Amino acid sequence: MLNTNSSIDVKQWFYNSSFKWKTLVLPMFFLMVSATQISAQEEKLANRYFEQGEYEKALSIYLDLYKNNTSPFYYQRITKSYIALDDLDEAVNFVKRSRKKTRGITLQQDVDLVFLYRKKEDEKSAEKETASLINYIASNPTRAQSVTRLLSEKGLFDVSLRAYEAAEKANPNIRLTYQKSMVYAELGQLKNMYNSYVAMVEESPGYLTTVKSLMSRSLSTDPDDEYNEHVKATLLKRIQKTDNDELVDVLIHVFMHENNYPGALRQAIARDKRTGNNQNQVFSLGRLSAEKGDYKTAYEAFDHILERKPPSEYADVATVERLKTQKLELDKTPNTAHYEQLSKDIKRVLNMNDWRWPYSPLALTLAEIDAYVLNHASDAIKHLKRIEDLPRMPEKLQIESRLLLGDIYLFHGKYTNALLAYAQAEKLAGDQPLGDEAKFRSGRVSYFQADFTYALSTFDVLKSSTSKHTANNAMKLSLLIRENTMLDTSYEAMTRFAQADLKYHRKLYEESLRELRLLNDDFPNHSLQDEILFLKAKIQRDKLQFEEATVSLENMLERFPDGILADEALLMLGVIYSEELGQPDKAQNAFEILMTDFPNSYFVSEARRRYRELRGDINF
Repeated sequence: MLNTNSSIDVKQWFYNSSFKWKTLVLPMFFLMVSATQISAQEEKLANRYFEQGEYEKALSIYLDLYKNNTSPFYYQRITKSYIALDDLDEAVNFVKRSRKKTRGITLQQDVDLVFLYRKKEDEKSAEKETASLINYIASNPTRAQSVTRLLSEKGLFDVSLRAYEAAEKANPNIRLTYQKSMVYAELGQLKNMYNSYVAMVEESPGYLTTVKSLMSRSLSTDPDDEYNEHVKATLLKRIQKTDNDELVDVLIHVFMHENNYPGALRQAIARDKRTGNNQNQVFSLGRLSAEKGDYKTAYEAFDHILERKPPSEYADVATVERLKTQKLELDKTPNTAHYEQLSKDIKRVLNMNDWRWPYSPLALTLAEIDAYVLNHASDAIKHLKRIEDLPRMPEKLQIESRLLLGDIYLFHGKYTNALLAYAQAEKLAGDQPLGDEAKFRSGRVSYFQADFTYALSTFDVLKSSTSKHTANNAMKLSLLIRENTMLDTSYEAMTRFAQADLKYHRKLYEESLRELRLLNDDFPNHSLQDEILFLKAKIQRDKLQFEEATVSLENMLERFPDGILADEALLMLGVIYSEELGQPDKAQNAFEILMTDFPNSYFVSEARRRYRELRGDINF
């Protein structure tokens, strides 16, 4: 025995040890090392054969290796090799031998036997093994998910379903509704899948968000689709029986997914009448309906709140949103007399409430009407300055007020005043995204005034803005200036285009079009040609000349398919075809080209959303 207290060198001790130790143990050690090395080499060779599809050679080596090492890896490779060679009888025999040889639970082998017997079309043996597996689950319900994972890997989803049902029956405290819903999806039993979704919400409100997400991913946007109708009927039946508020939420979500805002609002109002505490959702639906252009439903939502007795806590904001909705509706079908009446109505509401919050945002709506429609710029400026001087105004409203003030000055040709208003907004916003937006608008004024050097320096900084919208706009104008001034040292063409762009922003459409025509005549080969066509299309769109706009866009895309504006042009084209001209096929084609040819575009997510909405995708 080695004396650790002695000063004998370890190496010396090793060499002075007994003859028996050296002559017996060392050879055994080297034999073991050698065997391990040989085994590793054989495994490497077998793996190479397997990966090259030489399954007979691989199988022979794996079987030898398995005799001394029953590792799951060798087992899997042997089973897969037999299947690849279509030698199912030997595969079954091997799995059975493996099951006898392996101690303890043999779930992998049990599942593999069900799979192999089915592959052999030996239904009797397959059912015998399945029944044994199900009996095991009934005795050990907590192992259900482990077993079904193995079953699902083999595509044995019907057996997975039986296993889940056996586990739930054996232990009523185990709820596997979500797991069963996934199996139903794999089996194509979609009605059962949706029934499971409904059951999940009834079991636990915690599933509400998950179920809404699953519904959005799988349901069509077509309200007449078979499965949409099934889901709505199922939900209505369960709601009538249980008065479950979470199920009402799901039903409202389904209606919204279908863009059926009236249907969603009916449910929200019914629940509010029943519970008296659902005005928040009614209000939210009103705002969403207004944003989506369903003004009738928006009015119905806001009116429901305004007519409540006693008055609702949402009455103030409902009044504001109702008037803002009227402005949105008028913008679609402009009518000067109606704008004048709306202006009077807004002034009356503001004066009745001393222009205080939450009514003060109406001052911005009033300013837009006066400045852009009724040509009362001085009145618009007074409205904005008035709310700036009021106490306790939210900072965001103050910033938005100054941004709008700058826009109004720009619209009426007062560029110095516009720059001052934007600078005030930027200072007030600081590092907020609205601060970057104010900086962008200042840079845009420099661009309009042909100060391209200063404009570029501003836009280059804003390319990294946290606001994607601002960063994208800065990137566009930066590219516009760089690409169209490199070979034109006089900047004449770029200066004239900037003037046409300014006139477009000031809604001087005919003057802008005239400038574009002259620019095209004087510089027929200039790199601005795609920009000219795109700006022309925007003017035509804003003038509601949708057919003419599509001609300009198609012409641009044909001539400049890889231009910097191609992705935005495709989005605009798709929107016009789908929303204005009722040609969904052409819209889908435009969105599809945008997604495939410009996968990194800022506009891809919007194109994808609109494309799926038009196609009514079902995605599990």
